[in-house]
Amino acid sequence: APLTVTATPSATAVRFDWPSYTTNTYMYQIHYRVQGTSTWYGYQSTGYGAPTLAARVTGLTPNTTYEWRVRNACLPVAEDWNEWSSISTFTTGAARLGQELAQLSVYPNPTTGLVNVAGLSGAVNYVVYNSVGKQVLSGEQVVSQEAVLQLDLSAYPQGAYILKVMSAEGVATRQMILTGK
Repeated sequence: APLTVTATPSATAVRFDWPSYTTNTYMYQIHYRVQGTSTWYGYQSTGYGAPTLAARVTGLTPNTTYEWRVRNACLPVAEDWNEWSSISTFTTGAARLGQELAQLSVYPNPTTGLVNVAGLSGAVNYVVYNSVGKQVLSGEQVVSQEAVLQLDLSAYPQGAYILKVMSAEGVATRQMILTGK
């Protein structure tokens, strides 16, 4: 297994890097888990010819120690995996509440119904409140870094609404205005 893979954690993510594919390496697999648990989660790189030299895993828990291991598959048999490396560890940093979510954007605002929420990644919970503080909409979704969460407010009356978004990165609120059609 390659020994040159490095892990660089942040509060809720880790980036695994390897400088290049070793001779005949077809792809890498990386497994990670919370230290002291038994369930491994994984990442697999793309294959030879279109090599990926990094992997980013998001949605991790702040202030948590994770274990990880890596192995590679070599040509000529692409599914002939080598043994796992010894287990290494990394610890995610402290959450900077609200800092990561500062980039959260809600558009169009005002809206006639459909609202896009951008700047999210990982597992997020959201709640929408009307102007008197009553919860009118809520949900949970896993969002990739580039994806946009879309909320449909068209069934609700015109007025001001508050969107509260909670994730491992923190909590953010945004005001939304729903206008007539």
